[in-house]
Amino acid sequence: MQHDRRAWWTRHWLLGTTCIQTLEVFERHEPILLVSHDADDGTWQLIGASDANSSTGKIGHLHHAVDEDQSLIDVLDLPPGRSAVRAGLGKPWTGRL
Repeated sequence: MQHDRRAWWTRHWLLGTTCIQTLEVFERHEPILLVSHDADDGTWQLIGASDANSSTGKIGHLHHAVDEDQSLIDVLDLPPGRSAVRAGLGKPWTGRL
């Protein structure tokens, strides 16, 4: 996977990795600006500009989100407990906190 970063997409596709997305991200009204890989349960979260609301969050497959936004390939290696942010669509991912 170190030689071909697309392998991370393939891994998540094969595993059927799920993610929680804000409604705005799920419906493609907002770009993903924050990606978080939770330490406690390994859940991936994709959040846009709007505040995350647990009552409207949508569950989807991570690989579908990557299909829509190829830049997510850059953060698919986030270890649990880490997150990455960007200022806007097309901007670089930073933080990896």
